[in-house]
Amino acid sequence: MNRLVVVLLLLHGVGAYSQREITGYSDEIRNKVHTTLENVKPQEVFIYSISGPYVREIPEELYKLPNLAYLRITNTNLRSITIPAGAFPALTTLDLRNNKLSQITFEEGSARLIEELILQYNELREVPKFPSHWKLQDLDLRYNKISELYAQTGLESLEKIYLDANPLENPEVAFLLSPYIKLISFYDVQALNVPSHACPKLKYLIISNCRELKWAASPEDFPSLRELDLIFSRFDRATLDAVCSFKKLSYLNLDHCDLDAVPVEKIVAMKKLQTLSLIGNPMHPIPKELLGMKLKKFNY
Repeated sequence: MNRLVVVLLLLHGVGAYSQREITGYSDEIRNKVHTTLENVKPQEVFIYSISGPYVREIPEELYKLPNLAYLRITNTNLRSITIPAGAFPALTTLDLRNNKLSQITFEEGSARLIEELILQYNELREVPKFPSHWKLQDLDLRYNKISELYAQTGLESLEKIYLDANPLENPEVAFLLSPYIKLISFYDVQALNVPSHACPKLKYLIISNCRELKWAASPEDFPSLRELDLIFSRFDRATLDAVCSFKKLSYLNLDHCDLDAVPVEKIVAMKKLQTLSLIGNPMHPIPKELLGMKLKKFNY
């Protein structure tokens, strides 16, 4: 990989790249920045980034880059795109954040090696249909207008999904998309009933600012769950008891959940807990049993 010449076409500034932050590449590759493709062979282009309001379609020259692995098109006036069959044979990350996309079509045979798709801050009303050969691992749909999730091909290998700030009517489907799911993130969801469904690899679960949270899952459903963030969410005592039955948690955030009491005995029994946060709750005084726990961090 070090022999590759990486070209980044940076127009109007480029911020952070993706969840992966272009990790795994040498400093020479990450820092190789070009503002033109002149005098560069197409097969030597590995990373390409373009932005600006003048961009209204995917430039044709991008389809002529056979080794392109990371493509970022952001802050443009793109409203709809179609990725044709055979396009981007080496692409692993496609970052289309901060555009005006309401329609995306991926034809069968396109982007065969895709692993990460970033679509945050667009105008999508539904999840795009993915080709059957895709093995997507990371999917970022934050800040769109998606109201419904559904299981589909291309997501069987999904490990991470970000659904924050969408008007979802059936957010529970996120737990059914893939047996390999490791991280699910919700923010600003009206109602969510965490289902009793086996997610054997789920390790990180974020449900913040949920107005009505219910919990049917057991520790047997989520045996790998280690970090749970419920900041600014609202739930009843039954849900809180269910959450605190997950004794393998190392991180539990209950900030600003309007709690006047917690199941002290259950929390004390969480022997692997390292961080507990109870900031912004009307719970006074803090139970001495909690203060006596051997935690790395206790916020209250």
